[in-house]
Amino acid sequence: MRIPWADALALQAIQGYRRHLSPHKGFACAYRVHTGRCSCSRFGQRAITRFGLLQGLWFLSGRLQACRKAYGRLLALRREEDESASEWLQRHRDQIDFGCCVGEAVLDCIPF
Repeated sequence: MRIPWADALALQAIQGYRRHLSPHKGFACAYRVHTGRCSCSRFGQRAITRFGLLQGLWFLSGRLQACRKAYGRLLALRREEDESASEWLQRHRDQIDFGCCVGEAVLDCIPF
């Protein structure tokens, strides 16, 4: 069952995040960096537009889990390069989204 006003509200929230928060963070989605596919926010927009809020959030939660795994792989690459965290963060500043992952702690970023 689709609720049009809820779909619109969720899409506006994602658009607000993409327009106002994401550029100021200076980071990008770890899944996009690792795989070259669309970012999690773009995926969420597409899923909600196509399937509605509830089913879209279900698909998005799976993507966010994949994003956490991608972040873990990127962290492993950093460890292999044997450089300090601050050096790595400076080099990859425009590539990692800390909305889901902060430092080495993976936060629960499933939206429901």
